[in-house]
Amino acid sequence: MRSLSNQAKGASYLKRLIELREASEAAGTTVENGSRVRRSWLVTSLGCSDELISSNHKIRRAVLDWDNVVAERRRIAVTIAGEIADVRPGVDDSNVIAISRKPKPSKPLNGKIRWNVIRDAAGNEHKVPILIDGTKIDEHPSNWFRYLTIVKGYDASSVEVALNVYRPFKEFIRKHGFDELGVTDEVFLLWKHSLLSKVEPNRVNTCLSTIHSYYRYLEETRIVRFRVQIYEADDLPTEFKPPYVFPITSKRVIRKSELGIETRSWTTPYGVPGTTASRSTPTNEHTKKVHARTRTQKHGVRNSILLSLAETTGGRISELLQIKLSQLPDPARLAEIIQTGQPYQVFVKRKRRGKKEMPLVLSKYVLIRIVSYVEKERKEIVKRFRKTAGKSDYLFLGDRGNDLLADSATHIVLELFFGILAEAGIHRLRSKFAVDRLETLISGALEKGVDVGPNSNWVEQFLQIVSEEMGQASILSLRPYLPLVFGRKLATTQAAQLREQEQRAIEIERLLADQERRIQRQMEVFRLMPSLEEAARLIAENNRLDARDCLLGLANQLAAAEA
Repeated sequence: MRSLSNQAKGASYLKRLIELREASEAAGTTVENGSRVRRSWLVTSLGCSDELISSNHKIRRAVLDWDNVVAERRRIAVTIAGEIADVRPGVDDSNVIAISRKPKPSKPLNGKIRWNVIRDAAGNEHKVPILIDGTKIDEHPSNWFRYLTIVKGYDASSVEVALNVYRPFKEFIRKHGFDELGVTDEVFLLWKHSLLSKVEPNRVNTCLSTIHSYYRYLEETRIVRFRVQIYEADDLPTEFKPPYVFPITSKRVIRKSELGIETRSWTTPYGVPGTTASRSTPTNEHTKKVHARTRTQKHGVRNSILLSLAETTGGRISELLQIKLSQLPDPARLAEIIQTGQPYQVFVKRKRRGKKEMPLVLSKYVLIRIVSYVEKERKEIVKRFRKTAGKSDYLFLGDRGNDLLADSATHIVLELFFGILAEAGIHRLRSKFAVDRLETLISGALEKGVDVGPNSNWVEQFLQIVSEEMGQASILSLRPYLPLVFGRKLATTQAAQLREQEQRAIEIERLLADQERRIQRQMEVFRLMPSLEEAARLIAENNRLDARDCLLGLANQLAAAEA
């Protein structure tokens, strides 16, 4: 009888809530708190307790649905306000004195990161981040990063991506006073609305999915119990069967592999609908513009080579950064490669192939640029930072002589593509490699009279070849590129040779650009020679103050040239 009474009371409050929403929305009297309905106003208007709104699943759903309406209205209002600001009429401000304001420094994220090296059962070493909160280890996320590395087999760069999602989320719940182990759907929605004002919808979905997987891990390891919906109804104890509502709800995701094997998992139901991963593949015109941008960068030669490697090998950023000096050919071997034109292989651990050692195939033109970079730009970094760079065997170095990290390289590429191709990064260059390679293989088959169509067995073979060259575990991710390949006007004669000639011309052009950049730097030094002579004369005359000013001016000019 008591449960029936509670059920009737809940139905009564739900009816009041629906009537309140209809009336206040029609009259424009909804009391809002940012992007949601103000809870204190709801409680007062309904005459119920705070607990009822979160404990009764039907009322809770209705309130969250109302929150979505309020959030959408706010988003549209902000958009309209921005458009109005862009087209507002001009104002005569000739008599207005602008007062500059010192920008407030952004607060650093809570928690320091320490990377530790641990060994798995087989004795393999792995880098794992540990999050330090104050004077102690932040245990739950640190154990999650360890779990992703050892159990799930993620590499350090993938774990770092999860880390870079978790830290802003932790900052968000601290700012709003939420307990980490008491997070609910309402917190997910608040964070979602906060993210939508800052980043693209695809990024919002990635963040929500990552944090949901963190709480799924907490539930699976029994750190929290029956808070995250990851159970089938038949597996639940009686008290947690429907109509019980989990504080963090989930939806079933079923994926089917190429062999027809189904895998089931859980994810958040609150992702932004209608968003899909972008498959905008860079063209030669896009990459030409991107490489042109590197000419004005301090480490432009390095960045241009990194782009060329992704474009010509199909390697991931974490794989390209594994290339070492000790893997490069000696002068005699390099001369042989240049003379014969044969490709050169360096072996790295490929991510999707069980981290097996597999080759990246370097063309002789890219190899020439790499050797030239090692002898010039990289050597200059080593001279400046002998303690760090002098001990490193890795090819690519950062600004301070440290090994270039995957996260830094990713940001570099994103900045280079900004304004040229939307949402393009190093992975889009892998797409270009896939499209170019498939086109070459299919064109070559057509030359020989082979009937190659989108659904032929030949295409399956070509997909398998490209998949192996890119270190992919499956050909499924390459299938979306087939319409693009077959939509192009395929070459009818000597396709492979034409592709090789085109790539050779591109890399020779980039090699010349590298040399031009070096000559410009030398010319800058020659231009400063008169000032150097003047400084030397002042020192000889014991005029130290003027000599110091002259040398400071030279240093500023050199710094400006380096920037």
